[in-house]
Amino acid sequence: MGSTQFDWRTRIVSFRFPSCRKGQVLAPPSCTVPKVLGLALAKARTRIAGAHCTVGRVARKHAARKQRGKVVGQSPQAGKKLQAGAKVNLTLGT
Repeated sequence: MGSTQFDWRTRIVSFRFPSCRKGQVLAPPSCTVPKVLGLALAKARTRIAGAHCTVGRVARKHAARKQRGKVVGQSPQAGKKLQAGAKVNLTLGT
């Protein structure tokens, strides 16, 4: 086996930091409420977290057999822009 040398300085020098002016404060990402209607609760939680939101209250409501175990309601509605970490309440079909 031949040995291959790698110059790590090349990698370090090529790394660039995002541009940020002195005194500039980066705002936290906003929460854009995703559409989670029809999804299983676990999948809905993942989508909500990925959108920088949090899951609020999870209510349960009688639903048709096809909708059992799936999200049948959400508040606020999909597409609404809120502060990061805002709560999205869900209604789960049972």
